[in-house]
Amino acid sequence: VRLFSNYLSPLANRKLSQITDAQVSRLHRQVGSKNGQYVANRAVMLLSAVYNKAKKWKVCSGDNPASAIELFREEAREKYLSKNEIRSLMDSVQKENDEKFTAFVQICLLTGVRSGNIVDMKWEQISDDSQQWEIPRENTKNKKSHVVQLTEQASAVLHSLSVDSTSDFVFHNGESQKAGRRFRYLFSKVTKRAGIECRVHDLRHTVASQMASSGVSLPIIQEALGHLNFRSTLRYAHIAPSPVRESLRLVTEEFFVPKAG
Repeated sequence: VRLFSNYLSPLANRKLSQITDAQVSRLHRQVGSKNGQYVANRAVMLLSAVYNKAKKWKVCSGDNPASAIELFREEAREKYLSKNEIRSLMDSVQKENDEKFTAFVQICLLTGVRSGNIVDMKWEQISDDSQQWEIPRENTKNKKSHVVQLTEQASAVLHSLSVDSTSDFVFHNGESQKAGRRFRYLFSKVTKRAGIECRVHDLRHTVASQMASSGVSLPIIQEALGHLNFRSTLRYAHIAPSPVRESLRLVTEEFFVPKAG
């Protein structure tokens, strides 16, 4: 729904039979230029799916204009920011002078939680001691509630927002989609200014990759990210220091130590 309303709305008032290849191609280029090639491709794929479903339901018999569009070439989607890139990103974020947007990006980086859950965060979901945030199961991808551990830094960020808050929601006043669109727009703006190519969701990958490279075990990373299936966490295994190498080092490091005396 968000993908359609955010990027395909210029076609919303047209009949399927009235939409042309040229219109879809132009929209594809515009979205790609403004919001990124990945999003542009997904928008066209969604439109193509709409036509395929309409044909299946026999409500449209014409050609599918989206099927003729040459999609942008995509590289591997997972992007992990280095610590230097994170600093550059935050410098660019600070230049927006937008307290809620800055806090949004900080909470993304301090928790590794999906951005959609962060946008929809409610004050009532945060524990009295500000050390935990419980995401209800209706808001999670795997439909199981997830308890997020909040560091002192994350708690401090949230506390700064609570001072003047008059809403049940941390980041908006009941207009989740509007806030999400604004944050995505600003994020695209600040990453371009910082010379970094990444999506908001890549901040989640960044947290996990930084944990893995620091030697945090995969089960702990799984718990932090709320992955139900361990396979989802295994993508970070190649980043983690080799436990086999470390085990060998511990066992063998004294094999060739010269004998004392």
